[in-house]
Amino acid sequence: GWPAPRIRDVALDTRKMQELYFECVKHMRTMYRECKLVHGDLSEYNMLYHNNKIYVIDVSQSMEHEHPRALEFLRLDCRNVNNFFEKKNVEILSTRDLFDLIVSESLMDENLDEAFREKRTEHAFKGQNEKDQVDEAVFMESFIPRSLYQIENCEKKLKEINDGMEEKVYSEAVSNMMAEEMPKEEISLNSEDESSCESEGEERYEKCKNRKGNFGTM
Repeated sequence: GWPAPRIRDVALDTRKMQELYFECVKHMRTMYRECKLVHGDLSEYNMLYHNNKIYVIDVSQSMEHEHPRALEFLRLDCRNVNNFFEKKNVEILSTRDLFDLIVSESLMDENLDEAFREKRTEHAFKGQNEKDQVDEAVFMESFIPRSLYQIENCEKKLKEINDGMEEKVYSEAVSNMMAEEMPKEEISLNSEDESSCESEGEERYEKCKNRKGNFGTM
């Protein structure tokens, strides 16, 4: 048979692209919240279009969502997805809002559609002024810790957060971790552990793929 085309090679109207943008957001959230994975290289080059749906490929390269750099790569995924759909005249969310929708633990899946539409409308109404561009740049460059082991002197950092001395994205990440139970050991980055992490990630992906989402197969 013929291979499914990449989303970048398909000619679709703006309305359909808008639908596919939301579908992509749902896939990203499913990967993070259900599969506990971050793609890490998501773009129009590894999303296929088949039967009027998006299928995400190259998922086997994904990393565990607890990897020390997982949120950094998720942030890049959000930017890549936004950049592509914005070129197709789609009404997108801000990169920060997209990131927040994906990682939010308080947002119920049944409320995702409503939250998405609210953020999209808010972003379209505001436009992107100079302050928004600065905020976006700050968000993209801010360090987002994934484990308390990445933070020196947690008590001091917590005080600085309470005093408003840290960027919002950093403050929220640390506050959320401080509210959780004792963190798991941070993944070390030697070759043996990387191999183990990759194997576990692929196993988790296969289990999740059988439950929900269009990941890798058609």
